[in-house]
Amino acid sequence: MLSARSYGFCFALLSVLILFSGGSCTRHAPESPASFKEGIDTLFTRAAALEAMPYHRDRALTIIDSAYIIGNISDFTADLLRMKVYCQTLDGMQLDSTLVIGTRLMEHDSVALDPRKRFSVLDLLVNASRLANDDEALLEWTSQKAGVCRELGEEMEALRTEVEEGAALTRLGHMDEGLEQIDNIISQLDGIRRFSEMDTWIIAIRRKINILQGLSGSSAQIAALSLRILSRLDDYSHDPDSYHDGSFREPDEDERPVYIDFYQAKCYAYLAEVYAGTDPREAERYLARLEQTNYGRTYDARIMMAPILCRLGQYDRMERIYREMDARWDPADTLSNSFLTMLHDRAVAAEAQGHASAALELWKRYDIIKGKIADKTISGKSILYAARYQSDKQRMALEEEQARRVRYYVLTWFLGGLALVFFLYILVAHFVRSRKEGEEGKHPATEKPLAPAKRPASMDDVELFEYLSEVIQREQLFLNPLLDRQTLMTRLGVSAHRVGSAFSKGSAFGSLPGYIRHLRLEYACSLLVSRPDLSVKSVGEASGFSNNSTFCSDFKNCYGVTPSDFRQDRGERPF
Repeated sequence: MLSARSYGFCFALLSVLILFSGGSCTRHAPESPASFKEGIDTLFTRAAALEAMPYHRDRALTIIDSAYIIGNISDFTADLLRMKVYCQTLDGMQLDSTLVIGTRLMEHDSVALDPRKRFSVLDLLVNASRLANDDEALLEWTSQKAGVCRELGEEMEALRTEVEEGAALTRLGHMDEGLEQIDNIISQLDGIRRFSEMDTWIIAIRRKINILQGLSGSSAQIAALSLRILSRLDDYSHDPDSYHDGSFREPDEDERPVYIDFYQAKCYAYLAEVYAGTDPREAERYLARLEQTNYGRTYDARIMMAPILCRLGQYDRMERIYREMDARWDPADTLSNSFLTMLHDRAVAAEAQGHASAALELWKRYDIIKGKIADKTISGKSILYAARYQSDKQRMALEEEQARRVRYYVLTWFLGGLALVFFLYILVAHFVRSRKEGEEGKHPATEKPLAPAKRPASMDDVELFEYLSEVIQREQLFLNPLLDRQTLMTRLGVSAHRVGSAFSKGSAFGSLPGYIRHLRLEYACSLLVSRPDLSVKSVGEASGFSNNSTFCSDFKNCYGVTPSDFRQDRGERPF
């Protein structure tokens, strides 16, 4: 007979199961197939994600994932929104995640058949490639985007894209070809009094100026191009109606002064930089004009002014700007050319002011950051592989979560019958267990696992080694970087002397560390061959090595080759 306590336990357990399963279903499952539409007015929508995106990237990603799981947005929209979030940062991993997601979307049938979707994906791919300084990828995506723009009848957008393509060509060593492409676009649009043409013309000239800034003897061209932009902006300012074309990029009447002010400030900066090395007085005149613009009072403008102030010898003003930059800098963004420029200018200023030790320290930091930027560029492919892995992992997790919600939704229709079956199963299992307890005279929970035939204290050194070895390998204790003699003593109740004697006298390894090293290296060999997605460093960590240099050194001492060579010799692609 079951006691009242047993019946109470069964009913309580059943109630908890019903409440947990039913609550999960009603709270998270879609109400009906009609709810699988975009734009439902809830927290988890496309609009909510876009609102959080500029300020709270993590929150935006959470909203996107939640909206996708409950069916408020499609998988394409979810991926597109994730790309937009990742493009809000300079972090290499997140930018490469954008490239991975975008590349996958471009292979999707729905994207291939819809030029509007292709444009949306390609626009983000171009932006991510530019921010990641991946000119090879930028060349590929700009070429495709220009073709899609013309397919959609967006000629000006196609020309703007071809300007970026020309700039990428120059950075990849095709200087003449890239400049010729940009010059052709400038000539084609010169003098046309429509806003869209003027805007594309200005963008093309600015890209050309950016290219010329890296070439010696180009100051006169930069000055002439900057003055041409100022003249065109002056004409637009005095007669905006003649430029009106209704294009989506054209600012309205309230925003027009902001547009003009921004490009005027950029041109004043170009001119100040040109004259900083030849005519300081003229440079200061344009610098003053820059500071009189509304844009000139922004943080971004001050960053633009700092190198010019350095060349003019106005080190105190420059230092105030760089201190402000230092205070605002995100540690993740220090591996950038902007940070490198700041270190360079500070070192130059310190030398000019006679602060030799400070200058030396700054030059050292400059060389370190420059080297790290070079290393970061070289390791870009590795980051891309890692980003692909993380992206696929995230997608699989979301798909699994969605499938789980659907299972809960189906479960609500059959919960009554399943609850009854489960209740009967608990009654039978409890009855059988009670009878078994009565026959054995004790509760199964009090039983202890079988002990070895001999206790460790009575084993000789060889037997103790075999016993310890079996436990270490079965439970994979060697994968714990902190495994030591004390761990085994505590775990198995064996003295330090016995542990040491078992490995020194009862084995061919001489010591516990030598045996653990042997197991870790064997495990690392298997990972190097079976897991090409893991880097050498990750293989070492997964095998129990706490230090990558120790792992590489021990591996080479044991096998005569480095881990990377070992993997390559077996036909795997090294990272």
